Amino acid sequence: METRIMQIIEKLNSQEIGITLVMIGHELGESILVLGLKGELETANSHSFFISVREIIDGGGFIEKIVLDLRDLNYVSSTGIGSFTQLLVQAKQNNISLLLCSVGVKVRSVLDLLGFTSFFTIIESLEQLKG
Repeated sequence: METRIMQIIEKLNSQEIGITLVMIGHELGESILVLGLKGELETANSHSFFISVREIIDGGGFIEKIVLDLRDLNYVSSTGIGSFTQLLVQAKQNNISLLLCSVGVKVRSVLDLLGFTSFFTIIESLEQLKG
């Protein structure tokens, strides 16, 4: 399963479209997958990002939670927020929880502005997964 996830991530990253996905790790017996986003999530790359994470969700198997660690996400457009929302729906259909983690001020302000903060479970740090 991990090899398949790495292949999906490498495929997205090889496109060099301004967003990078990194598998930070598995937590709690590998039922939680932590993915880090780096760069900017905008109109030009949000669809590729969505497709990649959707592939991971659809092949979920053992995954109960996916955490998107946003500490290195410098910018997100409304289209990027739309991708997060579509992924949330996709995850729920596959009985997977989708959480946002380490949401920076800029990204949180876009979530707030668009009224999407209440749609997501947002945690301050990965340490909260252990508690």
